[in-house]
Amino acid sequence: MKYAIRFIILFLVIVISTGNVRAITDDDIIINIQPDNTAGTVTKSVPGMTVTITATPATGYSIDADHIIAEKMINAMAPRRSSPGVAPSLPVTDNGGNSFSFTIPDGYSGAYVTVNFYNTTPNGITS
Repeated sequence: MKYAIRFIILFLVIVISTGNVRAITDDDIIINIQPDNTAGTVTKSVPGMTVTITATPATGYSIDADHIIAEKMINAMAPRRSSPGVAPSLPVTDNGGNSFSFTIPDGYSGAYVTVNFYNTTPNGITS
């Protein structure tokens, strides 16, 4: 009898602990486009914990990895990011061809991504 109780407890621990694991989905990634949506478009793909975004600038605008800020979030539906301004942003990799990626670390359930499209005037001044 005591072995049956131990087995049931062990079984419940395994079921409960694996029930808390969930995959990151497109809905867990919030995209903010700056200065506004006329500067370009952004699409996202989330295979596993790696997020790939394609940022296509509008005419007169550009984008690079230095102008993409990805902040990890504990709860993607919450209005606050996890420690904004304190926690370092996630490293964004330039995959070439306006494709960028970053990986969400364990323990986080999403990301708040700001894509800062910028334009460069003919004299090289970035605004």
